[in-house]
Amino acid sequence: MTYYVRGTAYLPKIAVSGDTIHIVWYENWIDTVEYIEVMYKRSTDRGETWTQDTILSPLSPGASKMPDIAVSGSTVHVAWNEEVGDSILYTRSTNSGREWDIPKTLSSSGFVVDIGVSGDSVIVYWGTTTAAYLSISTDAGFSWLPAQQIPKERAAIDDDIAVCLPFLHLTYEGDTVPVEIYYQRSSDVGQTWSDSIMLSEADMWTGQIPSIAVDHDSNVYVDWWDYKNSPYAWTGSIFFRKSVNSGATWDTIQNITTLYRARLSDIAVFGNDVHIVWLDQRNYPGSPFDSFEIYYRYSSNKGNTWGPETRLTNDPCDSQWPRLAVDTGFVYLVWADNRDLDSIWRCYEIYFKRGHIEVGIETEKYVLSSPQIFQITPSLSRDEVRCYYNLSQSRGWMIDVFDVCGRKVWHSEGFAQRGEVIWDCKDNRGKEVRNGVYFIRFKVGEMIHQKKVVIIKGGIP
Repeated sequence: MTYYVRGTAYLPKIAVSGDTIHIVWYENWIDTVEYIEVMYKRSTDRGETWTQDTILSPLSPGASKMPDIAVSGSTVHVAWNEEVGDSILYTRSTNSGREWDIPKTLSSSGFVVDIGVSGDSVIVYWGTTTAAYLSISTDAGFSWLPAQQIPKERAAIDDDIAVCLPFLHLTYEGDTVPVEIYYQRSSDVGQTWSDSIMLSEADMWTGQIPSIAVDHDSNVYVDWWDYKNSPYAWTGSIFFRKSVNSGATWDTIQNITTLYRARLSDIAVFGNDVHIVWLDQRNYPGSPFDSFEIYYRYSSNKGNTWGPETRLTNDPCDSQWPRLAVDTGFVYLVWADNRDLDSIWRCYEIYFKRGHIEVGIETEKYVLSSPQIFQITPSLSRDEVRCYYNLSQSRGWMIDVFDVCGRKVWHSEGFAQRGEVIWDCKDNRGKEVRNGVYFIRFKVGEMIHQKKVVIIKGGIP
């Protein structure tokens, strides 16, 4: 598990099971040669603290890209594209991401589009420019059935699949111009498929990049980006449509956004709750080169009515690739942006936010892939911990130390671009802290970096 200062992160994906959040993305860096690898990290406390990065792909000069992730209980599944041989690789962890199997090859050609899971059944949807396939495991990824072709002329990276066995739900862009959004389903785990249904309205406007989600009652939800009536050539509106009978029929199309400044959305559902995020340019003058911010809407009644449009990011540094996951009481967002850009070598990094469903997304941001901004040493200490920070410019900062019960035991603050702060393992009254685990939180504006340290000597036993 190594951090790379000269790296750029792309296309994060997120999955959640209970208190544990799992994130994958791919990242490139230069270390004698250029590497492009699939990265993973997790949080076991709903995003309060995070592990260091784990490289899941074979560390080699060949590019590993486009990972996707799914989780069922403590078993985590990841699949991605391997540039060498255009192969599809898969790995899993059976202990919530602590250890990973050696990657196995699912196909020697093609590209991964999506992965879904239902209990011990794992579905990897993949394909080529001339065919689409399913790879299915019925024993939690231990073994795999032969790949089966589905009645679709080709696969595309923007296809999306949702799993609620025995149903498989697939949405995708059509092949004709102007492009429209289509849907197909299988009611027998991919053996047979329905005819395609057009979900978007047949008109002169292009629809693209749909996302799909299904709840435990097999209600199906789809959103997509559409240029309909937009005065802009590069942004439009986010549209939404749902089915309450497993995809047999569909309700009326809804427009989720205003101002025609939206693109690239994602959707997640849990119970009656439907969550949608998208990229939006409404806060900037109106050039295709302007930055995007992330916006959000929430429905508590299966998409019948919606709350207000809520801005989630606020930094003119171009947010990209938002993805959602949701579980009991919480909604989680991961994305990439380049607010930490400090050279031509380091651009997009991965960010995370969470929200209580009752109150919406919280304001705090946890930076997942910018370890060079804040570091501590050692992580196992007897008498002091050295904290190092390195910002792109001079800014006000705060460092707080918390015990495992969440009590603040020490505080420091200042204004500088870079420097070192020493915590002497004492509380604010000068009393030595007890042995145990502590969390050191570095905050700059809305950004939060958090590290864990274990004090083993020099405190009160």
